[in-house]
Amino acid sequence: MKRIKIRVLPMLLAVCILLGLMPMFPTQTRAAGAFTNGTSGDFVIAANVDGTYYAMTTTFGKKVESKVINVNDGYVPEADAEGCTVTLTYTSSGYTIFNGTHYLGYSSTTNLSASAAEYVWTLSAGAHGSWRLTASTSTTRGMIFRASSANGTVYNQFGAYALSNATATSTEYYDIEILPVGTFSGATEEVFARVTSAADLTAGRYVLLFASPASGFGYSHYALYKQEDSGYYGINLVGANLGSLPATITASEGLVWNITKSGSSYVIGTGDGSFLYNDSANATRLELKTDNSSKWTATYNSSAGGFYLKSTNYMAVMEDSEGEVVDSEGMPIVFCVPNTTDAIAVVYLYKSQTVTQECTHANKQTTTVPATCTTTGSKTVTCKDCGAEISTQTLPATGHNYSGGACTNCGAADPNASYSDSFGRITSVNQLTDGEYVLMVVPG
Repeated sequence: MKRIKIRVLPMLLAVCILLGLMPMFPTQTRAAGAFTNGTSGDFVIAANVDGTYYAMTTTFGKKVESKVINVNDGYVPEADAEGCTVTLTYTSSGYTIFNGTHYLGYSSTTNLSASAAEYVWTLSAGAHGSWRLTASTSTTRGMIFRASSANGTVYNQFGAYALSNATATSTEYYDIEILPVGTFSGATEEVFARVTSAADLTAGRYVLLFASPASGFGYSHYALYKQEDSGYYGINLVGANLGSLPATITASEGLVWNITKSGSSYVIGTGDGSFLYNDSANATRLELKTDNSSKWTATYNSSAGGFYLKSTNYMAVMEDSEGEVVDSEGMPIVFCVPNTTDAIAVVYLYKSQTVTQECTHANKQTTTVPATCTTTGSKTVTCKDCGAEISTQTLPATGHNYSGGACTNCGAADPNASYSDSFGRITSVNQLTDGEYVLMVVPG
């Protein structure tokens, strides 16, 4: 049941969000103080290129140079952050980026600029990195890191490159990471647990998962992605091979939907003002609109282990006599169907929950307090990331080392020293010269 192509907007490929399986989709770990959309503060903007982090420096210009930094448990050590820390300020329109004297702006083509006036960037989930900053004056340009070109030219700089360059498989263009400065102080990881009863379906953040159509398209399951297809009235999907359904999964922000209760039904939104909309007049369509009037009922099917989500029609991965409806990249699409038997209509819902992540104490440091002649010392091993004390060892007092009537280490007098008659009594101030003396107190 193909739909007439009416959109000609460039499409961000749904598959580009698929960066790895942990065990399913890209994980979203949030350390205490870590960046989330809506946060303001001082951060380091960097690109993660195969595990190496390139931080944007604070020398703003047409292109902004980078430097390689260390990242420990999602934090940038203060020494590495020097010359790379910028202030991100959240506004109703997006984010400003300030280096202490100028704002980072967009100039033209691939060029950025250092601006005295505020310039706002729009933040969204990245395709080849955690976050994407899009120029407010050019929706096809964003702050993208360019590594090396196909001919081997090394750039390692940030510029205003075309967003379409930063695909999941690109080895040249990358979206960004926004990293806090400091040390790890305990972190939380957002995971999504499978919902297996209607009573557990409460307001929250969810991943909507479907089984693969008959042909598979190379994946066992698909998650609903927050993007309309450019050629059909449907919503794109992202695939992963899960085998049997796991109890918990992890997912990137582009796959997370906000579900809120509305009477006995539900409203499903992206979290930024758009909602899943099933038009009653065109009931096979599933779109993203600012209209939140589409209310969805959720009926749990125990034999299928999932939910039927229905507005006017049921949400489903569609199939027809010609085969599954797919987007231009060969991925299946979610539409709406009048009957649950018309397509794959079972939706597996996974709800967000927070799991505390213990520090692994991978980065250790040793502090030694030397022992003295009379007091013990210590050798303490602590974690550089979270500050926890891993081990401590007491160093015994060294004791005095007397020679010539005094300790060679601290200068204390030897109480057992004996002195010969060579020390003569001084009877006049004029006899005092530099040298060693014995002082005697005569009682009475």
